[in-house]
Amino acid sequence: MVRLLPIIVAVVTLEYFTQAVNLKELDPKAIEAKKEGALFVEYYSPDSTLCNEFEPKWNQLVKSHPDASFGKLNCAKYTDYCIERGIDRVPSVQTKFNGGHWTDYNGDFSLDDVNEFVIKNDHQRNKLGESVELTSSKQIRDIIDSKEPWFVKFYAPWCGHCKHLQPVWTQLAKNLKNKVNVAEVNCEDSKGKTKKKQKKKKKQPGVMIFFFKKKKKKKKTKGHVLKKKFMYKTALCQEFKVTGLPTLSFFVHGANLKYNGERKLEKLEEYAHEMAGSPVHTVKDDAKLQDLLEQQDVTFVYVRDPKNDVHEMAFLETVAPGFIENIPFFTTTDKKTALRFNLSPEDLPASVIVKDGTFELFKGGVKDLAAWIIKESKPLVTRVLPHNSNSIMKGKQMVVLGITKPDDSDSEWKLREMAKIYKNEHQGNNLTFAQLDGKLWGSFISRAYGIQSNKLPAIIVLDPQSELYYDHHANKKMFSFESPDEILESIKNLSALTGISTSPSKTMGYLEKFFVYFGNNWIVLTIIIFGAFIVMFYYLTNDDTTLTREQMKELAKKTIEESKGKKAE
Repeated sequence: MVRLLPIIVAVVTLEYFTQAVNLKELDPKAIEAKKEGALFVEYYSPDSTLCNEFEPKWNQLVKSHPDASFGKLNCAKYTDYCIERGIDRVPSVQTKFNGGHWTDYNGDFSLDDVNEFVIKNDHQRNKLGESVELTSSKQIRDIIDSKEPWFVKFYAPWCGHCKHLQPVWTQLAKNLKNKVNVAEVNCEDSKGKTKKKQKKKKKQPGVMIFFFKKKKKKKKTKGHVLKKKFMYKTALCQEFKVTGLPTLSFFVHGANLKYNGERKLEKLEEYAHEMAGSPVHTVKDDAKLQDLLEQQDVTFVYVRDPKNDVHEMAFLETVAPGFIENIPFFTTTDKKTALRFNLSPEDLPASVIVKDGTFELFKGGVKDLAAWIIKESKPLVTRVLPHNSNSIMKGKQMVVLGITKPDDSDSEWKLREMAKIYKNEHQGNNLTFAQLDGKLWGSFISRAYGIQSNKLPAIIVLDPQSELYYDHHANKKMFSFESPDEILESIKNLSALTGISTSPSKTMGYLEKFFVYFGNNWIVLTIIIFGAFIVMFYYLTNDDTTLTREQMKELAKKTIEESKGKKAE
């Protein structure tokens, strides 16, 4: 019996948290332990007339929303917890989803108004544990407008990496059941195409008949439909900036975030859980924060006091979504983080922007926070990474691009100093300064700029709008990290410099398009080429003017006589 007791307690606890209607009276521990699904809490006092009047309405809400969890907490009994939760009146209602941040109900206590609040916050996510197929722009726009978390895979059936990811994606959808929505977009809808080919093969077997039977009208119609489908799907993927396959996008808080991590199940699941919660991510210790800071050019950190945790988290959670695509928001109560930014307990809570190897403290009022973040949102030097490479290398601004080895901190420092000179002394804001890892992008810089990895560091100036780059001054002297002022002066007089085209020649452009098309449709093209070869071989070896035996003898005799005549001459 003693051994069975822990099991009985665990079963009872599980049932307590999974059956929403049974959630009646709660204590603070039960509320904090609830980490899955939506939880609605009524804070009340037994002696309150208003609470007693609201009681039947609350019971009605519980019955009307069986998939959500409802509970009540007695503020007369748990006064300290109610004060900590910011409860200044009873009744009060709060909700949270998947253990995330709390949302307050601020309306009157009519049944209709509170019911509307419950409907809005009772998120039903991935109820079947399956990846949903999305086929229209409107569906994705609705996802963005909902601000709900959706992990979406853009793929094509012929893509090898996509095929490898498929079983992982299926399992991910199962693991994220009731937690995060999972979906996929087929960038080349080939289902109908495959079925039609299979039917034709059954009726007309053989490569020759399939490709060369004259049914022009029917074939044109089918080809047109397939082309329309392909163009439609491709346009859908292009609309959402899909430049490679598979592309994994996480839509949340109205933003479209590109996932660039490992495609292992545990990594994808960890990322989904992290991004589905509050836009301000909690970091437990300073060591973890250091790892996160190294991955970003600009980071917002909200440092709180663990002993006197008075904060503006609710306000921050309304600000963060506006920056989520470019600046991650983190919060921590680790004392080491406060020391890192020279903050005393009296300075907390504090807002900090970390960039360019240093940090800036926010000293204004709460209402000025968003404007301050915008002002500090750009680093002096941006690292070129897969998720931002297109916006930098093919953007509207000219780029001073420093190409360095991974461990060349000296050249990185010089590039940053050059950016400071441009910003402070030249009063400029029309140049982007960027740093590219020459080892990681070795083949690209060799192909695009003719720079070999053993010739690093190197510095060039890109003009994306004109499709040109510059690597030397008017006097033919190569750009160098040692002469920042000379480079900035040369940029002022670009017309005096000799630019080098970054666009491929037409011939190479056509070849590149052919190989890309062949790679995407290699199965069909291989069959066509093979079929054409068979036809050619057939006509070469089956001439209608077949020679008789006598004609062959006469031809041979004539050939011998002609050869004898040539020798005699």
